[in-house]
Amino acid sequence: MKLYLSSYRIPEPESFFELFEDKYPDEINIGVITNAKDFRDDKAEKLQKLTDDLGKIGLTRLTYIDLLDHLEPKALYGELVRFDALMACGGQTNDLRWAMEQVQFGKILSALLRQGKTYIGESAGACVAGSTLKNFEDPDDPTSRPVVEDGLGLVSGAVVVHADDPSYQARTTELVKSLEISGVGCISLNNNQAYVVNGSQSKIVTGE
Repeated sequence: MKLYLSSYRIPEPESFFELFEDKYPDEINIGVITNAKDFRDDKAEKLQKLTDDLGKIGLTRLTYIDLLDHLEPKALYGELVRFDALMACGGQTNDLRWAMEQVQFGKILSALLRQGKTYIGESAGACVAGSTLKNFEDPDDPTSRPVVEDGLGLVSGAVVVHADDPSYQARTTELVKSLEISGVGCISLNNNQAYVVNGSQSKIVTGE
């Protein structure tokens, strides 16, 4: 299995490109799942910023995907199998997870990962990779969709992002405490960190 889970973007590109050892950056074909931003007024601007940032490290083959445009699982699989990697970008965690649930994305992703595809999760996209999303909802940023508490289960325990960000720190500290009380392990990532899984190897990497 190949995973790259981060709080923000690709903080340490070397470990990222090791997941695509036979390809140059501009050859990596990435499907970008946008549903975490479905109800953001600035969605277009945020996606343009993502395009610009990824372009700076040579990732230029991006296709934006709304999962809810492909409600039939076989059709969605046919759409996604053509990519080398799928990236779920940041935004509202439960809106993303809810959209994934509607299209059986977890089952499709499991099949694609077995074929050697890579899952890239940024912020909300990283959070949904864990085994649980219980207590992840921020009361100051309510979801627009019914809450889904189960994560995709790609990693054991919960993935907590923005651990060192002053804007999120109080909320993040409370979340980690609640998870620990429930006996759930956490992978906590600062804004310049990523959790990388490459086959049997896993590690947290730190960028500049």
